[in-house]
Amino acid sequence: MTDPFATAAAALAEDAPTAERLARALIAAHPGDPRPRLILASALRRRGDAGRALPILTDLARAYPRAARTRYELGLALGMTGQPAEGVAQLDVAVQLDPHLIEAWEALSDAAFAIGDYARETTARAALARLTGAEAMLAALAEQVTLGHFDRAEPRLRAHLLAHPDDVEALRLLAACYVAARAYDDAETLQRHALAIDPTLVRTRFDLAHTLFARQQAEAALAELAPLEAGDPDNPAYQNLRAGCLALLGDDQGAEALHGMLAARYPRERADRGQSRPCAAHQRAPRPRDRRLSPGARARSAQRRSVVEPRQPEDRRADRRRRGRDARAAGGRFVAGGRPDAPVLCAGPAAGG
Repeated sequence: MTDPFATAAAALAEDAPTAERLARALIAAHPGDPRPRLILASALRRRGDAGRALPILTDLARAYPRAARTRYELGLALGMTGQPAEGVAQLDVAVQLDPHLIEAWEALSDAAFAIGDYARETTARAALARLTGAEAMLAALAEQVTLGHFDRAEPRLRAHLLAHPDDVEALRLLAACYVAARAYDDAETLQRHALAIDPTLVRTRFDLAHTLFARQQAEAALAELAPLEAGDPDNPAYQNLRAGCLALLGDDQGAEALHGMLAARYPRERADRGQSRPCAAHQRAPRPRDRRLSPGARARSAQRRSVVEPRQPEDRRADRRRRGRDARAAGGRFVAGGRPDAPVLCAGPAAGG
């Protein structure tokens, strides 16, 4: 026999009006059960009526203070009704009650971004990196990269890629380490190799666009950004990167228009903060609607927050010698992308071609 509560909850994702109708029927049949009231509140929120959901959720949170999903729904409803700080507080409680509730971490990351709370946003992104990694070791390294611990992650990523040169997630993470060290040519080579393996990697293509922007190659960055914008035209990270590229190309009017629009949408968040957010959708399988990413240039923010100091010429020479040794040890698995020291981890034509 079908569970009517499960049926109503399942309808939330695709058909909120049906979920609302089923929840109201269940409330009438089971007036003392909190589950249909939570389903009703979620349905109302999903229909854009957070104001009517809020009192239901407030009562539920008061009666069941340790219910993580109730706190999650309450946090979302508070944010939608113009109480973002209170919403963040409720989302904080939700992830404390259930540290594995991915939806709550995603919402907390978005909400913290909206109020300009970088520390909380970074914590949420790191938790998402850890929770959504397909492999435990790479999930831990993704968390380190998200937190800016590039010096810890880089050697482990290089060792992993020697054994698994086509691991696209490891390629993306190692490229992020190189971007933090301003080794943009190396980062671009890894990103292009990953995209040659799987052209649908939304996050990697976004990272590549940022790398090209950091190299002052605005037209190339816009070319990589175009398919991402087609799939998610309202993504603020894409809009802000486009604004930066337009400014590089001398289109100050176009750049200012985009920055003004972003400032209106996120009044408490500097549009040029220079922070781009990883997202759970990227860390899992790409989907049409990317998570909201903080506007800004990823490269500049990584440089400011990285524990890796900018590399001097002599450091770069040492790196090249080290990578050459790695290539020889790997039996030629590293193929040069125009330079004998370029860390392209593939067996075949140069990824940059």
